[in-house]
Amino acid sequence: MPSEVRKVIIDDVRPGMILANDLVSSRGIVMLSEGTVLAEHTIERIKCWGFSHLDIVDDTNEVSCRCTAKLDFIDKYTSLVDKVKEAFQGARYCKRIPLDQLEYLADQVTGSLVSARGVINSLHILRLVDDYTFQHSVNVATLSGLFGRWLGISEPELKKLVFAGLLHDIGKTQIPLAILNKPGRLTDSEMDIMKGHALQGFEILKKSGLDSNIILEGVFAHHERLDGSGYPRALKGSHISQAAKIIAIADIYDAMTSDRVYRRSVTPFAVIETLCNEMFNKLDPTMCTVILNYLQDFFIGNIVLLNDGRQAEVIYVDKTRESRPVVKTTEGDYLDLEQNREVTIVEIIN
Repeated sequence: MPSEVRKVIIDDVRPGMILANDLVSSRGIVMLSEGTVLAEHTIERIKCWGFSHLDIVDDTNEVSCRCTAKLDFIDKYTSLVDKVKEAFQGARYCKRIPLDQLEYLADQVTGSLVSARGVINSLHILRLVDDYTFQHSVNVATLSGLFGRWLGISEPELKKLVFAGLLHDIGKTQIPLAILNKPGRLTDSEMDIMKGHALQGFEILKKSGLDSNIILEGVFAHHERLDGSGYPRALKGSHISQAAKIIAIADIYDAMTSDRVYRRSVTPFAVIETLCNEMFNKLDPTMCTVILNYLQDFFIGNIVLLNDGRQAEVIYVDKTRESRPVVKTTEGDYLDLEQNREVTIVEIIN
């Protein structure tokens, strides 16, 4: 049953209350997202922005429900990673996958996409789980579903998109482990072998009896790029399926924000900058614009570490320069990272 909403004048707002709707400025900028649990410093910031009242969730159990939902997501997530690992390891030897079992897992991922903020935050918290390949598959499935929902994809197609995201790297089960787990940059010949995983994944799915073009093309073409620089078929523009374009963005986001043996992870702000740089030649610009507009809302209020050692809170993200937000340091200094280009965010702390 949906929670009631009540208007509360700003002087009566108290820590622990929950925003019932997005807090939007007169310029149409989302300052805080629906579902934000208000802290004292956040309330003071809202007063500085000039808001006279807020729409507040009138449900004292809401915070408890959100915490329970988050823990439930984490439990399901770790279980999914284990089950995907089991299915993928089986595929390495028999070159088939248990479609019914994996489709059920994909449906579980789709069902977890209730709270977008909870999903994004949980994926960052859960970077400590081992087994990158299997975790990456679950992450890409989850992000693909989230992005697909933001893009307005119908529920039946969304389920297929999530399934494709879960299976997008199934072909890597046929790559020699020495190459797959190499703790360094691959040679050109090794990279050619690695690139074969897209075709091998397609063939495994066909051999397993999968006949959905949405899923098959999502797996086969997730490394294709709009300018024809991708693989395995060097497809361009409209020749790349919608599912493959979405999975490509999810794949980049998760790969860049994950620690690997040969490189450290980067912050979501660095990923946002990459997406901005590639959205007009390699990635779908319309999709990227929608996804970036949603993503920016999730990082307001995060505590971050700057490259000069200071900690700061993200207080404002401009839609025209999402990767360079305005932050407030623990010393009380406000920094516009667009104007202070020598200062960068190196880690999200909380």
